[in-house]
Amino acid sequence: MSAVIDKYTSLENDDNDDNDNDDDLSAEGSHRCCGAIGLIFMGLSALSFSIMSLLVHILSTSKFKIPSFELVAFRTILGIAFSLGWVIRAKESPFSQPKHRCLLGSRAAIGVVGMSCNWYILGQLPLGDATVIIFTSPIFTMLVARIVLKETLTYPQLFCVFVSSIGVLLVARPTFLGFPTETTDDEPSYAEIPRGIVVVIGLIGAMASAATNILVRKLTKVHAMVTVLWLMSFGFVITTPITLFLKESKWPVTSEHWIMVLFIGVLGFTGQGFKTQGLKWEQAGIGSMMRNLDLVLAFTFQITLLGEKYQGLSVIGATLTLLSSVGMGYLKVKERRQKRKMELVDGDVDVQERGSELIAMTSVGIVEEKKTQLLSDA
Repeated sequence: MSAVIDKYTSLENDDNDDNDNDDDLSAEGSHRCCGAIGLIFMGLSALSFSIMSLLVHILSTSKFKIPSFELVAFRTILGIAFSLGWVIRAKESPFSQPKHRCLLGSRAAIGVVGMSCNWYILGQLPLGDATVIIFTSPIFTMLVARIVLKETLTYPQLFCVFVSSIGVLLVARPTFLGFPTETTDDEPSYAEIPRGIVVVIGLIGAMASAATNILVRKLTKVHAMVTVLWLMSFGFVITTPITLFLKESKWPVTSEHWIMVLFIGVLGFTGQGFKTQGLKWEQAGIGSMMRNLDLVLAFTFQITLLGEKYQGLSVIGATLTLLSSVGMGYLKVKERRQKRKMELVDGDVDVQERGSELIAMTSVGIVEEKKTQLLSDA
């Protein structure tokens, strides 16, 4: 009987140990700053990416214009150095396992397309408008997940998609939907192609980013920095030849330009690091809400630092996109809490069933002991 009890007790302890280890891995250090350390890191991530976008916008729209492909190439060089050092420090293989290489290559190639498109529109649109277009990526991620991964979409989620789409239309202002044609005074001086084409390029970049998000879900066994290393390596291989053949390619000539290029690489890497660690300490839904600071900071930089004109429709569109993103984060948090409650209920039922089984086996053991005692007395 004691052996039976010990067996079931050890099983319970093993299960508890596994759960404790998982919590320790995800929550280690999460108590700092009154439990808000995860949100702080996500806020720092948003700040890093916003400043990086600002620097890309300045370098690609100034009189000494550096093409976006060249900026991507510079970032990949720094990204390779940082991520390779991290991978070596973590004692991970930069080539990963053979079964993951096809997905890693696909994710990296599509990621380069998304990054190139996003950085290109930063040099063609006002900073706030470009950020709104880039911010449609989560919406496309949800739609692609519905098609590829067969994830369900609720009516509130569809409503968020609709609101976000209206926001993008207000920023894009396509003439075929009745919006007035942009005048010369309304268009930024650095714009090289029509606004409609730029918006399409931005949406292609957002869809590419959404595709990479789906592929990342299938690479959970791969170290995060290995994934980043592959992305930076593919980016260097793809963008460097394009940069060399572009007639308008030029090296930064002033120390200010070199410092900004250096900070683009550093901020891109630190922003990713803050985001990765912040999501370990905070729920994904709540943590992603902090990324909405990108939209607020983009318009703040555009008005205060750049002194660029802004359209009222763009502000309304950005507000709608921001609200839909916040709503989507809230729905994620709500769904996760409901799922957690169901898991707790199922766990309680399982414990009760195992407890009943243990009691029954204990009773059987007591009966057997009584029988043995009676036979020995006889």
